[in-house]
Amino acid sequence: RGDAQSLPFREKQLDFVWWGLGIHKVQDDEEALRNVRKALRPGGRLMATTRTFLYPPFELRMMSNAAGFHNISVECVGKGTSTERLLLRAEAPN
Repeated sequence: RGDAQSLPFREKQLDFVWWGLGIHKVQDDEEALRNVRKALRPGGRLMATTRTFLYPPFELRMMSNAAGFHNISVECVGKGTSTERLLLRAEAPN
């Protein structure tokens, strides 16, 4: 657990980050994604969810790419339900 804009981890320390329903809760979502990418080891993976009405899938993909992630996928899960959200999967570059 940590503040995504000021993570308590060294660079390239983590293999995996799960960020559940939090991207939309930080002041600077792009900076937070960059910080997560820096904390991941090469090939480390990020899985994150956010509300579908807050980000179009292409915007979440573009932000992740700008943060330096590779192999990015964004899909809608729970479509048509009260728990509908976007699932982001991305990988830190090798």
